[in-house]
Amino acid sequence: MKSEDYTLTQLANAWLDLAVEAHLIFQDFSEKYRQTGMILNGKAVCCMHMGRFEEAESLLLKALNREIFDLS
Repeated sequence: MKSEDYTLTQLANAWLDLAVEAHLIFQDFSEKYRQTGMILNGKAVCCMHMGRFEEAESLLLKALNREIFDLS
């Protein structure tokens, strides 16, 4: 049983580490390039994986507004 718990803990930590690393990459993109809807969506997905839902919602709304105004 301990082995199974350890494996699950490792998998959960790996999942979180991936989200954190991806968020850092999207953050770097948003500093180097214009913040597109795709970059904002990517950051939002990372935030959701990290349990930061309010930040994700804010990013998604920003992306939506950006896409609406870019289409006009």
